[in-house]
This record gives sequence, C-alpha cells and structure tokens, in this order.
Amino acid sequence: MDQNPISVMIAVLTSKGTDYDSGLELLRDLTENCPACILAAIRQSGVQSAGEYDREGNEMSPYVHVNFDFKKEKESFWNWVNDAKRDHNDYY
Repeated sequence: MDQNPISVMIAVLTSKGTDYDSGLELLRDLTENCPACILAAIRQSGVQSAGEYDREGNEMSPYVHVNFDFKKEKESFWNWVNDAKRDHNDYY
C-alpha cells in the first residue's frame, strides 16, 4: 500500500461536510483501514478538538467528535494481520 498524502486523506474525511461518520467510512476504504493513517487525518484536519472550556462552568465541552477509537482500531487491525499470517502459514 502506498501512503496517501495527508491532504487527500483530510479531503476524503471532510468530503461529506459535517457527516464525519460517512467521511470516516470513505477514509477507511482509502487507507485500507490503517488506524494510524485515520488518526493522522482526523487530528490534522482540525475537525476534532479535545474541547473548549465552558466560560461559565469551567468544564470541557467537546467541539466535534469523530466516532473513532484508536486503541480499539489498532487492536482490531493487528488481530486481522495476525490472523492472516496464521492462515497463510496453515496453508503452506
């Protein structure tokens, strides 16, 4: 797999406007579900921030949330890779 330019990954993520779940699905296809690539696009796009302080209550309020859990995605990705290796070794 060739690495996609970050500008292309960001454009795909934001291609559906603020429907980031749909953009995320397109990004998964483009990056072949690479968790690091997806996280990079989300972070560098600026569409998701940790949050901003509420002026009255001093509580963090999320700005935008993209439904992506890097830890779970990474674990799933490596399970897939290891299963593929095991299947390959069983075949030969």
